[in-house]
Amino acid sequence: MKRFLVCSCALLAISLFSVPAQDLRQGWFAGISGEVPFGFGTFSSFGSDKTRAGWGLGAYAGRRFGAVVSTEVAVSAGQTGLSARECCVERGYWLGFDGIRYEAPVVDIAGWNYSELKSSVSFVRMDARVNVNVLGFFNGTKDSPWAVELSPAFSAMSSKADISVIATGETVAKKDHCWNFGGGGRVLIRRSFQRNLEVSVYSGLTCLAGKRLDGMPEHQHSLDMLWENGVRFGVRFGAGKQGRRTGVAE
Repeated sequence: MKRFLVCSCALLAISLFSVPAQDLRQGWFAGISGEVPFGFGTFSSFGSDKTRAGWGLGAYAGRRFGAVVSTEVAVSAGQTGLSARECCVERGYWLGFDGIRYEAPVVDIAGWNYSELKSSVSFVRMDARVNVNVLGFFNGTKDSPWAVELSPAFSAMSSKADISVIATGETVAKKDHCWNFGGGGRVLIRRSFQRNLEVSVYSGLTCLAGKRLDGMPEHQHSLDMLWENGVRFGVRFGAGKQGRRTGVAE
């Protein structure tokens, strides 16, 4: 009797968490995401004083065309903080009230040491991605509920920045809303469950062109970049026409 109960529970668990192959390979999908972004510009989220982790929320939708390739679009909004890097602090850089970087404080011009400042960046971002599931290339794993995706992307981002004094919170300079365009890539690990549910974790980099992300004068650190780490919760909307018609895996 005990063996029967154990076997019954095992079969029930398998039926709940196994997913038909045709449901995984193709069809529409959508979901929401939450992430922790880190920014890099003249300043960095890994500043000389401390690390400033940001936050981001988003939504996405796309379509899978088989075991390997899918495409998606996503939109997200969030905020991240940046402060002076160790090298800029050691060199004694100084931001004048006129928005120019100086090697040292200037007489008769108000300003602040880089070490005294931080930049708070708010952004809204849109991404278009092509996802390649590495496990889909192998017969032994192409029907697995797991997926490991590599995703090149094109991005457009609207951002603004407020530069303030760390000690007092006083805003001393601003960067108005501007658009940045760029590209990057992402690594994602996904697990599919019964009832069309999916859970994913990911990490990605996005390089941006245009005005400085943090609103600071450009010097040496010429690359604007976001590093995003997050989790996604998604829903599948069924298999493709062929999978529904035959009811078997391709």
